[in-house]
Amino acid sequence: MDEFQRLNARLEAFGYELKERGLDEGFAGDLCGKILYATPDLSVEKKAFIRLHLAGHAAQWYLNPETLPFSESILGGLQREDLETFVDLEHEVHCLALGLIERVELVDELAQWYAEGAQRDLVDIQHYFLGEALAFPQFKKITFPIYTPQKVRSVSGGIFVRFGDDGEVIR
Repeated sequence: MDEFQRLNARLEAFGYELKERGLDEGFAGDLCGKILYATPDLSVEKKAFIRLHLAGHAAQWYLNPETLPFSESILGGLQREDLETFVDLEHEVHCLALGLIERVELVDELAQWYAEGAQRDLVDIQHYFLGEALAFPQFKKITFPIYTPQKVRSVSGGIFVRFGDDGEVIR
């Protein structure tokens, strides 16, 4: 069993349901808090990245429910006046995802890979919407909470993650 299969098994053991479905153009994943959706056309590696990112959002919304309305507000696009809040919240999400990687005992296999992908993703989203990007502080692990994932929102358009035409994360 490779690290991505182990990750999927451990996410399911935490109470997440891993599913695939088509989403709106430009979106690679979405969640309802308990169900982590990835689009079916992604590679195993990209689905793993999406699931970690989504689990980070689910944990963030559990720990700090008032962040959910902001996350939903940018689904239609990132506005310049929201850039600093976006950077802060997405940084936290990725730090939580690194905490999850630690919790599922896959640090050696996945932590560096995830952190590099997260950095590219966050810069690419900013460039895509605004033509500029704020620098992100280095990712550190935030302890991933022990909780039972629950439905916290209806699945709508998706969570932004930009992939190029060849399926690679845009740099």
